[in-house]
Amino acid sequence: MKLLCFSLVTLFVASAAMAKDVTYVCRLDVPVSQQWVPSQIAILHTEGSETAVVNDPIIVYFLKKPATAKVAADNPQRITFTWELPRVRNTAGQETPRFLYRASYFKKTGKVSISATPAGYPNNFNAFGTCKLG
Repeated sequence: MKLLCFSLVTLFVASAAMAKDVTYVCRLDVPVSQQWVPSQIAILHTEGSETAVVNDPIIVYFLKKPATAKVAADNPQRITFTWELPRVRNTAGQETPRFLYRASYFKKTGKVSISATPAGYPNNFNAFGTCKLG
């Protein structure tokens, strides 16, 4: 029994140690009408993890620290991250309870697509770009 427990602990530690951190550093071409999407973004994800850390100028402005993202999809074609910003106020003073973000990185092309949607509104902001992996 002790040997089995030791083996399981060793296997768990070894598999965690083998997990690889991937940093996505992305630049996007953001039209003026789509300014709720950042022109640059960094995402740190440990392969196999269900969460990631995401940071961009919009997150820094509203949260003052990186946000936690969830992995919504991870397959041979793409990996998709989702996160939200609570209580966002625009320059006109309008406030939305949450802004929902979704970033999809396409593994074969290195391209990225990001959408931003204010919860409760029909608006949708989108931009596209490329990422370098580190």
